[in-house]
Amino acid sequence: MVHYVCARPLPAAETPPMSPEQNAKIDAGVTACLERCQDPSRIFTTVSAFIQELRAEQEWTDAELSELQIRVIRILLKRHEGGE
Repeated sequence: MVHYVCARPLPAAETPPMSPEQNAKIDAGVTACLERCQDPSRIFTTVSAFIQELRAEQEWTDAELSELQIRVIRILLKRHEGGE
């Protein structure tokens, strides 16, 4: 089964800045997500499943989940471009 996460971020003017607490929470989430992304053939499935788990916890806002997803994808792209 394939899971897809499509988050439509708010326009920049409507997105409030993240607090230091939110940034720390997102950073911890990014680290946890990347630790799970070991199988190159399942990276996007893994990211999607992880975000769905966080969404189910209901302790994450849509903006936090969108930011987490953006950060994870950027890091994964850099890894790919760098040949890691």
